Amino acid sequence: MPGSILTGPNGFRFLPESVGRAVVTGGIVLLLAASPLPYGSVESFPRAIIAVLAGIIGLAAMSLPARTGAIPAWGRALMVLPIVAMLVQMLPLGTAFPALTSVETLGLTVAGPAISLAPAQTLAAAMVYAACCVLLVVLSGTLTSAGQIWLQALLLGIVALYAILGLWSISATQTIFGAPKADYLGYATGPFVNRNSFATYLGMGLVVAFTWILEGGGGRSGRVLAGAAFLLILMALIATGSRMGIACTIAAIGVVSLLWFMRSNGRTRPWIVLGVGVALLAASLLLAEVTLDRFITFGPDLVQRLALYEQTLHLAEKRPFTGFGAGTFELAFQLVHRPPVDPDLIWRRAHSTYLTILVELGYPVAFGLAALLVWLAIRLLRGQARLSSQRWQASAAAIGALTIVALHSLSDFSIEIPANAIVLSVLLGSGLAGTRGDGPPAGRSKD
Repeated sequence: MPGSILTGPNGFRFLPESVGRAVVTGGIVLLLAASPLPYGSVESFPRAIIAVLAGIIGLAAMSLPARTGAIPAWGRALMVLPIVAMLVQMLPLGTAFPALTSVETLGLTVAGPAISLAPAQTLAAAMVYAACCVLLVVLSGTLTSAGQIWLQALLLGIVALYAILGLWSISATQTIFGAPKADYLGYATGPFVNRNSFATYLGMGLVVAFTWILEGGGGRSGRVLAGAAFLLILMALIATGSRMGIACTIAAIGVVSLLWFMRSNGRTRPWIVLGVGVALLAASLLLAEVTLDRFITFGPDLVQRLALYEQTLHLAEKRPFTGFGAGTFELAFQLVHRPPVDPDLIWRRAHSTYLTILVELGYPVAFGLAALLVWLAIRLLRGQARLSSQRWQASAAAIGALTIVALHSLSDFSIEIPANAIVLSVLLGSGLAGTRGDGPPAGRSKD
């Protein structure tokens, strides 16, 4: 019996292929549409729902045709490494191995039953990470070029709708789901808890729109609709007032533009990129007054942020190999929290995902994840000129999204919001689908 994308050629299928494909498609639609609600799925219950949906998608994918996926075995091993580490962090190892669960602070030794300071939070983080891995593996191994275009159109439409919600919320209600905003008054936050997370979300959607404008995946009408979505999302992005969100998105647009010029080898007209540049400038002049003010007044924030980073690095050195448990930065940081970092605030995030990973998972896992991301970037960049128009759109959108996340993660935590992690995983999986070196499954035409 033929196998499947997850079980290989010797595996099994328990659903008809058409049913499995319908379940996978429906699950992805639900994840993309619902994960921003509420607040980017930062609470435990929506994270559990995400994990359940991803599990259903993974099981249904076992019914899809077997082919060699875009991610090699060693890459999948690196993907699984953080999950194994999180499971170990939740085990009650304190009795048998007290050195693993203890930490020194203020001259005292504090010990707990597990490596993780909050096993429930670690479990919630593990569920979201595992869900993202499932999406990445399934999409990279199953999407056809037509599927890539369909998925991009779906994502672009959803992001545009949330952009409208973000603009409406600052012009009409100053609320999030009917509740008055406590922070970020006058800024677009959409369904998210802060403007920076919303800016990352919008930026990834903007990159998708940009690739449609460049390659015209849906023909002339598709290009026009993508242009309209681009302007709408751009307005919402500027309205967030997010300094790094805007800067990282501009950088991603530049990277995609460079890839397009290299791919075209001088044979295409530059008016498209010029037009997008004029649109960016015009929208910025109309809506960037508050944003420019925030750039100018960044000095005091920078001093505070650097002190936070210094204390976070000191915290990571206390448990360099095991970490303090995924999702536990807020608790762990209390061990080192001192002035000049504002003592009146509870720092729930390190405001740098790279430092958060060092603290929560330890150096070995952090370096493993870094190696995986570097490999993903190289794989996406290879062979750009040989890809079809649809495949290139998906690959370029993935590179642009990865650029935004990699840069924004230097000074913020947007990718730690589950909704953003899901969008990135979907774009990466879609982009990798076009980089497979193998042919189509037996009995199928090459797409």
